[in-house]
Amino acid sequence: PEGAPYRLVSRLQTVPNQYRLTDMLLEFGQSRVNGNLQVNLEDQRPVVTANLLSETLSPTDFMPAARDPGVDNEGRATGARTNDGAPVTLPWKMLEIADADITVDIRAIQGTAAPIGNMTGRAQLKGGQLAVLPLQATVAGGSVDGQLMAESAGQFMVRLNGQAIDYGALLDALGKTQFLEGRSDFALNLRGRGQTVDRILSGLNGQITVDGGKGQLLTEYLEGRWLDKIRKAAPFAVDFESTVMNCLISTIAIEQGVAEVTE
Repeated sequence: PEGAPYRLVSRLQTVPNQYRLTDMLLEFGQSRVNGNLQVNLEDQRPVVTANLLSETLSPTDFMPAARDPGVDNEGRATGARTNDGAPVTLPWKMLEIADADITVDIRAIQGTAAPIGNMTGRAQLKGGQLAVLPLQATVAGGSVDGQLMAESAGQFMVRLNGQAIDYGALLDALGKTQFLEGRSDFALNLRGRGQTVDRILSGLNGQITVDGGKGQLLTEYLEGRWLDKIRKAAPFAVDFESTVMNCLISTIAIEQGVAEVTE
């Protein structure tokens, strides 16, 4: 991985057509992962089996660093140009490289300023078909469960249901100004296909529902430019300190990439 120094310690055992990593420890940035991993090479496609436990994991530790194509690793100019206008091709074929069965238990997902929650899940990959099920998490004092399906042919389905997500706790963990108080439920069900991000977005289907419950908008913490925009768009009066929001429910229906919002 790029970024902060990392440390990987493990015991390696080898037998014909099989590699085993036991008592594995990976430390990288704020993240720490323990577990066991086995790679079996007896079949035509490698089979990876793993059981991973993380006491703390920061998603930002594993995000790829942005690179300027006009500069090499030593900081020297290369003359290359950016390719911002080109379609981003998704690596669906990587799902065919190996089969896998991986269980994950993340005890603390670290936000910018504080832990966001935790997560457990199991990912099974066979013959280019990926199933992440079950997927369960606690997020900002609430709960989330769902599943993800994907195929190497370039199609996917994702379903998530969240209950009692605390606005303020989530914003606080992300290091953002806590300008909202209250809890929200949501349901997300999306499906699509395509080899590029643009193709997926243009053919996306599904529905997103958000039930805002009863909460408060703490306008005293908002910058003036944002407050003016909210006053113009909000279907309720916004005062100078806080505004009560009652059961704001919105549904976004998406068909072939076109979204329609209803309240």
